[in-house]
Amino acid sequence: MPTKSARLHNVENWDDLRFFLALARTGTMAAAAHLGVNYSTVQRRVSEIEERLAVRLFERDGRGFRLTSAGVELMPVASQVENGFFAIDRFLTGRDEQHEGLVRLTTAGGFALDLLPRYLAEFHARYPRISLEVGISKEFKSLARREADVALRVGRGDEADAICKKVGSLAMAPYASRSYLARRGKPETFEDLAEHSVITLDAAQEDSWIGKWITKTFGSEQVIFRSGEFIFQRTACHEGLGVAVLPCFMCDSDTALVRLLPPIPELGAEIWLVTHEDLRSTARVRAVIDFLYDAIRADEAFLTGTSAALDDDARNVG
Repeated sequence: MPTKSARLHNVENWDDLRFFLALARTGTMAAAAHLGVNYSTVQRRVSEIEERLAVRLFERDGRGFRLTSAGVELMPVASQVENGFFAIDRFLTGRDEQHEGLVRLTTAGGFALDLLPRYLAEFHARYPRISLEVGISKEFKSLARREADVALRVGRGDEADAICKKVGSLAMAPYASRSYLARRGKPETFEDLAEHSVITLDAAQEDSWIGKWITKTFGSEQVIFRSGEFIFQRTACHEGLGVAVLPCFMCDSDTALVRLLPPIPELGAEIWLVTHEDLRSTARVRAVIDFLYDAIRADEAFLTGTSAALDDDARNVG
């Protein structure tokens, strides 16, 4: 039987380890989506790796894939190779001095749909040779593993070697549709909300700062719709299902929705731009960060809910 070192010589290239690590981390064929390939490709590549190494790396069961003891032994070695690969990639990218090429930005759905589009035309006019790819995720993508070049997120995170720049704050307030208010009446105080149906986060996010406030403020019997995405909560609110506590920048310019009460101080949050320190000098990455920093800072009133005229004439319900 070949020794461990002899087997490792049969790992032909970085792609071998890339497929192994993706499947080891997810435990399912969701790794295929992460790698941008289909299910059968992941399955075939993993089987080929196991055949070349003459060892089984995964046990398959009804719930997914579990590492065997050999797979567990390979994990730290593969992770070390991965770290070295991405370090080289960041080193080379970090010395690119041209305002051209691809920059991958990861952000949440609300920012992607209601904030970034305000700036895209001006950014393209200023940097026509930079291609901006926006990925939507409520999870923090790894900048060290080059899952993204720049992150626009709520909260700075705690990723090692990250360069974090606070860009502003956002506010949240309760909203409802005009059709809902026509049926149920408009609450005048936060206490009045106890008489209304509520749209809120899913159970997985009940421990977030928003989830805790919702649990403290509303009774469980009031909740009639849950979603982990604000954009789906807003859609439910549009359809008249109930009251939703949402970011002001997503709703204040929406004439179908009415802000019911002032922004909630406990739900204010900080917005951060984040990149890896190895990319801070890359011209195209620096251009994206500097542009967004200036643009979002200039939109402070939009984000904090102080730009909309919320008097009786502007928000007449009826």
